Amino acid sequence: MHRLNSVKTALFVMLLVLALALDFLMYLNGNFISGVQYLREPLLIILVISSIPLWNRSRFVVNKNVIIKLKGLYFGVALIYGTYVLLKVFSNTSVGLRPNAEPMLLSSFGSFIFGTVFTLTSALILAGMFLILRDLVFFKRRKTSARNFNFLFVLLSLEIVFANFDKNSFSSGIGWPPFKFLREAVLYILIVLMVLNALRNSWVNYLNKRQKIHCLWIGAPLVAGMAVFQFELSQSPLIEEYSRSLSAFIDKSGLFLAIYVGMGFLSLLLHLPTAGIFDRKIREIESLHDLSRTLSSVFDSKKIAPMITSKAAAIIRSDALWLTLVQPNSGRLKVISAENLDEAEIKTLKLSSSNGVNSWIIENKGSLLINEADKDSRCGTFSESDKKLGSILGVPLISQNRVLGILYSGKTEPFAYDEDERELLQAFANQATITLENARLFEELVVKERLEQELKIAQEAQRKLLPKVMPQLPGFDIDAICITANEVGGDYYDFFKLGKDKLAITVGDVSGKGAKAAFYMAELKGIIESVTNIYASPKELVTHINKTLFGNLEPQFFISLIYAVLDIKKKELTLARAGHCPMLYYSKEKGEACFVEPSGLGLGLEFGRKFDETLCEQKIKIKRGDVMVFYTDGLIEARNPEQKEFDQERLLDFICKHNILSAAEIKEALVKEVNSFVGRAKTHDDLTCVVIKMSRKFNTEIV
Repeated sequence: MHRLNSVKTALFVMLLVLALALDFLMYLNGNFISGVQYLREPLLIILVISSIPLWNRSRFVVNKNVIIKLKGLYFGVALIYGTYVLLKVFSNTSVGLRPNAEPMLLSSFGSFIFGTVFTLTSALILAGMFLILRDLVFFKRRKTSARNFNFLFVLLSLEIVFANFDKNSFSSGIGWPPFKFLREAVLYILIVLMVLNALRNSWVNYLNKRQKIHCLWIGAPLVAGMAVFQFELSQSPLIEEYSRSLSAFIDKSGLFLAIYVGMGFLSLLLHLPTAGIFDRKIREIESLHDLSRTLSSVFDSKKIAPMITSKAAAIIRSDALWLTLVQPNSGRLKVISAENLDEAEIKTLKLSSSNGVNSWIIENKGSLLINEADKDSRCGTFSESDKKLGSILGVPLISQNRVLGILYSGKTEPFAYDEDERELLQAFANQATITLENARLFEELVVKERLEQELKIAQEAQRKLLPKVMPQLPGFDIDAICITANEVGGDYYDFFKLGKDKLAITVGDVSGKGAKAAFYMAELKGIIESVTNIYASPKELVTHINKTLFGNLEPQFFISLIYAVLDIKKKELTLARAGHCPMLYYSKEKGEACFVEPSGLGLGLEFGRKFDETLCEQKIKIKRGDVMVFYTDGLIEARNPEQKEFDQERLLDFICKHNILSAAEIKEALVKEVNSFVGRAKTHDDLTCVVIKMSRKFNTEIV
């Protein structure tokens, strides 16, 4: 790319040197060399065209900023004028006087230098300015923009061609009327196209007030300079004598430039009164963008509300602005942030949602603009405030077709708001709604994640409360499982060694689920561990547990419990049941199963005599092949999608069919059977199951 640019520069320099060399030869000759002038005109046109790639690399063309381009036009005109002044001083010739010698260009060295340098300089500078004008015309271009500009360029080229012919050029009648009419028609159409292209100054609409004033300072001398250049400097006979082509180009390009900068200057003057409105719109857009960008990184509703009100008050220029939210319980409005209102003034605001302006906005779910607050009965809500408001604007915060709150803005003067400000404040309210809802969802998510983390910790703690390994009981096969419906639950099972030949088995179920149920389960475990070696009888132990728990349980909670003691030496199981599910007992000898269900109330339901009188113990003899199943109601009450329960009968049938399996196999098959029965239905309760099977002859010591 750099090499190509160097080639273009070298070509331009070579053509410039060649043109100057030919001009100098003509000056030495004292007249235009016959035939050379017809080759010289295309050479000069090619020279101007070769300067275009160089101009395309200049900052005034490359930079798309309108101010930079206008400065480019300004500096171009200044450079032409600077060249003119220097040449006038150097050549000491008067353009307005015509010497006796013909041609005037070659009458003196001063005239030659002035005509040559000024013409080439003006043509080359105007070529660059023509490119700048093209970019200004194409600003926010339409379909017709390129067509009109290209048509202008074509007619300008045709005008340059026509300029090389006159009535003395050929003996044939070039000056005859049809040709004259054609040339005048081209000129008129060219001027019309100049005006049409000059109307393409939409860049004026996108300048702020400061930029427009800056452009006026640039434009005033630019318009004056182009007027003088067009009507004085470009009409110099030295330019036409030097080159008819460049003279036509300078004249018509200068005219286009003068028309464009004149109409642009006029457009700036006409738009200046509305520049403040444009600036305000820009500030409003920037404010909304800034608010959106700022709030996107803030998720604390306590910080969000002050940011909304401060930015809204600044852009609306409110004498008072406050943000209210509807309270879910009372339905009243609560001011969560305010600008230009102190605590005393906030307290005087009536925040009922059932009357006045508040009621109207909530019921209609729309904004309300009141420019004469003292004459509107709905504004009685604000009449008691120390800050007398003449105009009030209220917009709702709506989410999912529900009004979350209202953003109010007030001014002391009546008729202080317009529809644009209503739309702007509504935009702030919409942004506030989205941000506050996001903050609420984020806070809920944080709480949920914290709760989940706490539940995971509780789940891990609960898991540690359950036995890590099954007791190794000679002659008995034991396995158990506890599946919680949520992260933590209220089911519980455990085993305790009672001397060398006894094992205590307990299964409990705290009413309800979740963290509280898990807490009570942990408390139950601690009580049982502390008294298992004190009370040998299951009934005595359960009675003691009830007295201990009764004062510690909340009224809505109770615990069901089954506590059994397995005596290996006597091959006997003694159990007590405090409102818990019965134990399932399968007798291998009889080939049938039944439920062992001694009476008893749940723990924590009754403290005194009734609990003791109701609670009973029951003993059963155990033989080889017998199976005992302890469980919670989450097993038999498991529901399928049709809301049918697994029930006790299904459990009986299952154990009867699978009694030959080991305790671990029975447990796994039972859980699989329950899951298959439940299917896609949601698990609604914890499930615990302890399976004990007498498998073979055994010693009488627990390992």
